[in-house]
Amino acid sequence: LYMKYLLFTFVFILLLISCHHSSQKVVEVEFNVNESLLSDSSFISKTGFSINPPKNWVKTDSFDSELQNKILNRLDSKLLAIYKSDTTNCALIISELPESDFVLIKHFLETPNPSVTQDSIWTKVQPSVFKYKTFEVVQIVSQNSKLIVFKLFTHRLSELFEFDYVIPRNEININMQSVESSIGSLN
Repeated sequence: LYMKYLLFTFVFILLLISCHHSSQKVVEVEFNVNESLLSDSSFISKTGFSINPPKNWVKTDSFDSELQNKILNRLDSKLLAIYKSDTTNCALIISELPESDFVLIKHFLETPNPSVTQDSIWTKVQPSVFKYKTFEVVQIVSQNSKLIVFKLFTHRLSELFEFDYVIPRNEININMQSVESSIGSLN
């Protein structure tokens, strides 16, 4: 089972690297969705966009506020929901941004600003773009010695969403399939 997680993580990293190196072409991806790893209740936006958090990640009013502020470092983001695991230190933070920010985010991927990462808590940041179903998704994986954050931006109609999967590094193996299933539940 551990080897399966390592293999999945390796394939996921290869996907990220291939997406990063081919900025001209957006790669289509598939996710293995295991329904038993998903919550029965989903987040649904006003335009019908939905995503299921991992199973046993319950909606809450707050998360580690200092970390939350570092993850949601833009003034124009509107917090919509927080789901926190009841057995681990993982969380899913869902927020909405102005639709016009999507162009700025994609521009950042093409010409990253080194000053953005100088004051950052992250030691490694890997951006990529992929297509899943009908969604174009910008993904930024940020890592440090304690955390891995999968930051996903995607839009539907006039809504731009940000999904932040916050996972302690020591819990990544036990949560990767749940996160993959959750991302794959985008609808």
